[in-house]
Amino acid sequence: MMSSESQANVGGVQLPKLTKGRKKIKYHFIKSNFFRVVHCDGVWGGLTSHRNIQMTFFNERNAIPQSTELEVTEDGKAIETRQGKVGITRELEVDVVLNIETAKALQKWLEEKIRLAEDLQGKIEKGELKTVTVSAKDNELQEGKTNE
Repeated sequence: MMSSESQANVGGVQLPKLTKGRKKIKYHFIKSNFFRVVHCDGVWGGLTSHRNIQMTFFNERNAIPQSTELEVTEDGKAIETRQGKVGITRELEVDVVLNIETAKALQKWLEEKIRLAEDLQGKIEKGELKTVTVSAKDNELQEGKTNE
C-alpha cells in the first residue's frame, strides 16, 4: 500500500515530501569547509541573466600601505612615509545569488530582525533593559529588566 505524500512550501522554499500524518522535519546545521564570519559595510549587485538577485557583500577600510618608512629627525620626531594606494578599499567578501522566492523569505527575515533590534534599542535607551542574552537552544532573546 502506497502512502499519500504532500509537499509543503514555506517562504517559497520547497520542503521535503511529508508522508501523511508526519508533522515534523528535523534540520541539521553543518558548516561547510568555507564557512566563515564576515563583516559587511555594504552590498553591490543586481539581477542575473536568469532573473536571480546577485548580491556582493563588502567591507570598507582605509587602503593598507605597501610599505612604510619611519624617519627620526635630529630633534627626536618620528615622520612616517607611506607608499601604496590612496583612498578607501572595498574588500569583496562573498557573492550570494538568490531566486525571487528565497529573496522574499530573506526580506521577511531581515524585517523581523530589524524590528526586534529597533525595539530592543528603544528599550535600552529608555532604561527599561539592563541585559539582553540570546538563548542558544531557541535562538530567542531573553530580556533582563532594570531594577525599578
